Amino acid sequence: MRTDSPTKPWTVITRALASGLIGAALYASLHVFVVSFPSTALIDLGFALAVVPALGIRYGALAGLIAGTIGSACTHDLPSIGFSTFFSRDLPEGLVGVVAGVVGYFILGDVGPAQRVARVTASAMAGEIVGVAAKFSEFLVRSDFPFKVAAIYLPIFLINALLAVLFVPVADHLIAALVGYSWPGDEQALHGK
Repeated sequence: MRTDSPTKPWTVITRALASGLIGAALYASLHVFVVSFPSTALIDLGFALAVVPALGIRYGALAGLIAGTIGSACTHDLPSIGFSTFFSRDLPEGLVGVVAGVVGYFILGDVGPAQRVARVTASAMAGEIVGVAAKFSEFLVRSDFPFKVAAIYLPIFLINALLAVLFVPVADHLIAALVGYSWPGDEQALHGK
């Protein structure tokens, strides 16, 4: 558990709200540079998918929820089909940030760089598992259940797992380098002590 952060992962603070909205804009703008796999509407490969768990881990569950839900809505719903896929696509993206933020709050601590990469990856993987499970829950009642598992959701999970392992630690390190301190709420770094 992080002891240097004074706020819980579900606390509403201005930093979490602002980080979430900036993350949503970053998610939507990075989603322009994405590779979609042919004949699969739900599988995307790009750095945008690493933004949501990285912000959830770095700034808390609320920032991850805002970045994932609003970013996904701006990317998928506004340009095309409206909010008909909110519960099957946008909300699960927000859940990725929530779970990554909560898990990250409890397993990240004062650890070395290699241990931090492993724990950030584990937090992101936990978020991806819950996000894919939320997307997957829509098809539990349909008759084409085995086909959907094999053709859609297994590849989605494998691609998201690969992206979580490769890009979320990089995004976490970039955020730390850009803001100039390691943890949100680290008063010594914020006040130059």
